[in-house]
Amino acid sequence: RPPRVLLVLDRADRATWLSFRNLGDRLQIVIPEELNAHDIILSDVVVFSKTTLEQTVATFSAPETPKTKAKTATTAAKPPAEQADADATDEPAVEAASDAMEEEQA
Repeated sequence: RPPRVLLVLDRADRATWLSFRNLGDRLQIVIPEELNAHDIILSDVVVFSKTTLEQTVATFSAPETPKTKAKTATTAAKPPAEQADADATDEPAVEAASDAMEEEQA
């Protein structure tokens, strides 16, 4: 079978739409808002323009939650040596908690 190509184009890119529409069944043209996993999986090649790639990444990127932002900010603010110390101090607490849980189960 010939390769299936998925072309993700912007609505405003009329010249490209007109150029590619005559290629038949081998090519499917979609706008970024209509892009879905099913179409991507069925395609052998996915082609984006620079604009549509940026739109797609913005659409499918996970938004940062306040909790993630706070954790990232505190982790980035610590120098590497202090971060290593902070990570080392977390381990005994985890071990103590797991020891306590084992004692409760016994």
